Amino acid sequence: MKVGFIQSGAIGDILIALPAAKWYADRGYEVFWPINQSFVPFFQKAAPYVHFLPVPPDAPSYDYLLGLPQRALVEHGVKDIFILYIYLGSNGQKFEFGQPPRMPDSLKFDEYKYAITGVPFAEKWNLHLERDTDAEARVLEAISAHIPYTIVHESPAGNRRNIESQLPPPEATRVLRVQTITDSPFDWLAAFERAQVIACEDSLYANLVEQRNIESKKYLFLRSACRETPVFKNGWLFR
Repeated sequence: MKVGFIQSGAIGDILIALPAAKWYADRGYEVFWPINQSFVPFFQKAAPYVHFLPVPPDAPSYDYLLGLPQRALVEHGVKDIFILYIYLGSNGQKFEFGQPPRMPDSLKFDEYKYAITGVPFAEKWNLHLERDTDAEARVLEAISAHIPYTIVHESPAGNRRNIESQLPPPEATRVLRVQTITDSPFDWLAAFERAQVIACEDSLYANLVEQRNIESKKYLFLRSACRETPVFKNGWLFR
């Protein structure tokens, strides 16, 4: 049995739906997922229960998002395909994917991914990642994790609001910003788990912290409208 997911990027969007892929893998399905080829190495290492297929990021928009992934899945013999985008459009034209008509208008985009795949939404918080403890240790060493710290992450697509300046002064002491230390963004997981305070814009790292149910004090800096903001239920303070 084979099943395919279509969502070429971004990393945070793929991460949101990854537990749905695991749900199918646990039930005996081979799961195939074409994604941006630059993401394949770290996703394949972290989620070996999925066959990730490379999509060139410089392809024309429609081909990158839909055409090439569909072709790759057909070439791998996949017939049951879930298109995870809540909406795609071009030049005023909206592409329909055969979903129930009210579903895209009634659900937040992360709820939609689970509804369209038939996976219980609660599975979103069962994010399973194979962890690279050596790489995580390199991150902890690089940031001197034995000294208490706050982690700040501002999304590249965010509002540039200078999150650090908006934190209460005692909690902004020794602020660390996420940086590239290893070849996988998931190697920051241990650093987030040990942080006294986490302050993120809605982003890959906010999703990682949320879906792994990390219990540190957390601030979420919102940047999108309601439908484009995923569900955050784990005790965040919203800004």
